[in-house]
Amino acid sequence: MRYSGKQTGYSMIELMVVVAIIGILGAVAYPSYTQYVTRTNRTDAMETLTEVMNQQQRFIMRNRRYATDLRQLGFGQATLETSRGLYVIAAAACGSEPIQRCVQLTATPQGVQQNDGVITLNSRGEKQWAGQAGWYHRK
Repeated sequence: MRYSGKQTGYSMIELMVVVAIIGILGAVAYPSYTQYVTRTNRTDAMETLTEVMNQQQRFIMRNRRYATDLRQLGFGQATLETSRGLYVIAAAACGSEPIQRCVQLTATPQGVQQNDGVITLNSRGEKQWAGQAGWYHRK
């Protein structure tokens, strides 16, 4: 058997460089991915808030006031869990205004979304997320 002097395969340094590159890419990509998932999950609250506000608009037409207990709107409980269980929706009067004039719906994050900000929608159409106006902004 003759030895030709050629080596085959990869050296340990080449493998370590590849592992380091994969680690750097993962460290950059993972936080972006988790932020994307959180933003996507936020739509669960937005859809439910809009649906409950539509029910509130129907309710005020019949009763001349908004409902703070969501059972009055036909939901099973005083508060409502979103379809994916990521937020709990509650209703209250807007600040010091009477319930006949304004209702505010609040979506409080639960579970994997617990680090997301509170999302609100009131009967005037004002939306907030994490204490800032609007539902679409960066934290």
